[in-house]
Amino acid sequence: MPIAIPTAIIVYVTNRERYRFYRNVVIITMAVAVLVFALFPLAPPRLLPETFVDTLDVFGPAFYTSRDDASYFNEFAAMPSVHYSWTLVFGVLFFTSGPRWLKIAGVAYPTLTLLAITVTGNHYIMDAVGGALLMLVAFGVAHALRRFQANRIHGASPVAV
Repeated sequence: MPIAIPTAIIVYVTNRERYRFYRNVVIITMAVAVLVFALFPLAPPRLLPETFVDTLDVFGPAFYTSRDDASYFNEFAAMPSVHYSWTLVFGVLFFTSGPRWLKIAGVAYPTLTLLAITVTGNHYIMDAVGGALLMLVAFGVAHALRRFQANRIHGASPVAV
């Protein structure tokens, strides 16, 4: 959230068309991910106590492991990794947005997230691969929706992102 909220506000204020496109990408990734989580629930590696340390249980905030708050999240929603998918979405947005430091952030942010989600046992590498594929699908659907809307309304080509 410390990255998502300020980024959303800045893009909303500076370029509403771009904001709508990326907002749609994020919504599509969540919709597809929820469907996959419901059909094929897969646990993260940290829930295999003989092999991995449950880093959330040992080092994480208490609310993640309390029984009262367990109903607010799905422990078996590891594949695809929405953490990684959304980080890649922001990486693309940053990389295509201008100054060199933002391009560096666009590469560093997903790279560091991949490291964090695998080292902590929250995701397997394949969960991240699934998240990357999810991001590609979401971009494809969002582009198709934008083309459809532009053709339907004005018969014009969509604005570039």
